[in-house]
Order: sequence, then structure tokens, then C-alpha cells
Amino acid sequence: MMHARSFRELLTRDLHVWDPLGGRHSFSFITYIKVVNDPRFLLFCGLALVLFFATDPSGNREFVPLWVSAAIWPVSYAIYMSGYSLLMLLQSFATAHKETLRVPTSLIGFFALLPAVYLAENVILYHLSNGTYPASMKGNVLFYFLSVQVLEAVFFRFVFPIVLAAHTPQTEEADQKPDPVPESRQIIVGGERFPLQSIKVIEAREHHVEITTSDGQTRLRARLGDIVAQTTPTDGIQTHRSWWVARHAAKALGQEAGKPVLHLQSDRPVPVARTRMNQVQAWATEHLHRDAE
Repeated sequence: MMHARSFRELLTRDLHVWDPLGGRHSFSFITYIKVVNDPRFLLFCGLALVLFFATDPSGNREFVPLWVSAAIWPVSYAIYMSGYSLLMLLQSFATAHKETLRVPTSLIGFFALLPAVYLAENVILYHLSNGTYPASMKGNVLFYFLSVQVLEAVFFRFVFPIVLAAHTPQTEEADQKPDPVPESRQIIVGGERFPLQSIKVIEAREHHVEITTSDGQTRLRARLGDIVAQTTPTDGIQTHRSWWVARHAAKALGQEAGKPVLHLQSDRPVPVARTRMNQVQAWATEHLHRDAE
């Protein structure tokens, strides 16, 4: 049986894909589920199904009742999305062995389309038409594949960025003012919640982060950028591409071996990237000096 943490990692692991126009996207399986259940995504797919029903590309209307002709499209969509989701989950399994794996959505869509077309035409329409519907698997798969690629290209170009932004911490925090927050506020790291006031420093190490809290250290699979996106300048500062320091844990700017560092209250030095020096210095002037008053 899969361990709870392993299953959580499976769902939160980054999946890398190419869209039909060659655009690169990275998101977890959980994010994918949220996107496909978003009202905007469902509206987009609903309009596409209405278009298919209106044009009747399979020519089924001559062989089955109108309600069957109308119902076959959402049924086919459900089969297609079930296959697509299963393939995305399989990609998450594969990514555990090769983290840089990037799969074209066109390839995923093609293999998800095969059972959808076969079941819709050779099983459902064939039987409901009493064997009169002339199923043409070979010809129709190519037509539907090209049609879906056009729709996916439009979706990834115009709809996906909006829907994805609605399910990321950046959008949720963008609408909030950078004011001091209650001590009960939490951030999510690798599917686990941490009280913000307990966190002292976070260090990124390859594909994991090491979180130092008042209770000790925790190592989880996550991206530092996703964590920082849940915070505000009042909470802390990212001093380096691999480091984030909480305001309450920071003491003062200094130098170690000629390199800029931010000393913690424990006097532990945290590196400051030279490219971020002005930003960190301004942050320290505003927040650390104000705390000292």
C-alpha cells in the first residue's frame, strides 16, 4: 500500500508538458485537477461540445435519435478526460524516476482519444443504431485529434494562464495588503501546513527545501518560489535564490569572508546574493530598524 506521504508527493510532484504550440508548462496533478474542474475550463469545453454537436462531424444524427446524438458528446468527453487524467497520473509516476521528463500534451491527448472514439462509435453509437451506424475509427481519430489540438492550442494560449493563476498562491496573495498578519497564519509546503511565526529560515536544496522552525528542521519536496509566493515583505525576505529568512528571525546585515550575509538572531549567517543586495538592504532598513525601535 502506498504511504500517505508518498501519495501526497505523487499528487504534488511537478509535471512538465509542451502544449500544441510548443509552450512549456509545469504544474502538479492536484493543480491539474483544480484546473479541469474550474468553471472557466468547463465553460470552454462545454462550448466545444456544443460546436461538435451542431456540426455533427461523425454524421451520427442520421442513425440515432436526437437525444443520443446530443448525449454522445458529453459521454465522449467524460471518457476522454478520464483517460487524460490517468495518463497525467502515470506521468507523475514516471517523473519520480526522471524529474526533467517533459511530455507533449498532443501525445497524451492522442492516447486519451483512442478509447473515447472507439467506445463512442464502435460500441455506443453502433449498438444504439442497431448496427446501422458506419463507424470509421481510422478516419475519425485523425479528424478528432486535429480538432482537439486546435482547441488545446487556443486553451493553453488564452484560457489556461487565467485559470492556472486562480489556483496558485501568487494570485491569492496578490489581492491581500502587505500588512502584519496574525500569528495563526500558515503556509503550505509540500502539502503540509506550517505556522508562519514558527519558521525561521528556509533553504532550497535541489528539488527539496529544508525548513528551520522553532521545533527543529523539516525536509520536504517543494520549490522555494512557491513558498515565497505565499509570503509578503512584512513576513520576511528572499536573500538568495536558495534562501528565505523570516523577519522575526533576522538580526542585521553583515559580512562573512568579504561576502554579504544576513545574520539571524542566533548569529547564524545567511548568504545574500549581490544581485539582491539593494533589495535586502532596503528591506532591512524598513523592517529590522523599525522592529528595533
